[in-house]
Amino acid sequence: MITVRAIVPTKVALNTESMLRAIENTLDGVAKNIKIDFDVTTQTWRDRPEFTIDKSEGRRMVSTDNDIYRYLDRGTSVRYATMSDNFSPKTRSGFIGSNAGRGGMVRVSRLHPRPGIQARKFSESIQKKWDAQMATIFQRAIDAEARRAAR
Repeated sequence: MITVRAIVPTKVALNTESMLRAIENTLDGVAKNIKIDFDVTTQTWRDRPEFTIDKSEGRRMVSTDNDIYRYLDRGTSVRYATMSDNFSPKTRSGFIGSNAGRGGMVRVSRLHPRPGIQARKFSESIQKKWDAQMATIFQRAIDAEARRAAR
């Protein structure tokens, strides 16, 4: 979870409603950008999952209920699919994106389990990216609202 502490100018009388509106608008913008990052991780998939933004006051959550995405994001301990010899995955661990890939599944057999799927850690990579930017983004929004209030 991302935690942000805003530094609010003390010499300006701020309108609480306009400040809250600025924060909510900033949350909306950041959530849309985060959703784009998640969409990019599946841009070359044939059956792309849908990502949604759940919104409540002071909070946004980007999520999907797609099991395949969850398996790739978190990894698995075992898999039952045998891949072709020329198989190359469309995604890789720690990378926000998706490539063409090649090859595919040859067969599925519960009798011959294979090593699991390496976790791609999409969620961790996207969170790390936005954790680094969040304080600056919100500070700019608060500063802009303070400048408007000072006029």
